[in-house]
Amino acid sequence: MLVSIIIKDQALALISSMFVIIIAQLIPDVNFVMNISYILGINDVHTINSIAELSPYGISLTLTNNPILFDMTVNLINALPSAGFTLIKLAFYMVITVILNYIVFIRSDIS
Repeated sequence: MLVSIIIKDQALALISSMFVIIIAQLIPDVNFVMNISYILGINDVHTINSIAELSPYGISLTLTNNPILFDMTVNLINALPSAGFTLIKLAFYMVITVILNYIVFIRSDIS
């Protein structure tokens, strides 16, 4: 609905929304990230992981691949610093999504 506010043609808005969702699913894929890093000339593993973490799906994959979070001998206070920045990025995406949905609700309520 947010795209339909920007783009008046509903068919084009639907296609562009689907395109954004597909790109968000492709970003954490290894082939996609390696192609982007090859085009940009990046060989650093940390930078390649940063490209993969541009989507919320990539951030959640980073969280599930963190071995400290699944270690039963580590308590919560010791496990959170290892995933703290990743959780902050995921919370940032959540806040942005809530704000954009609120904007769509207010705009559609006015119309």
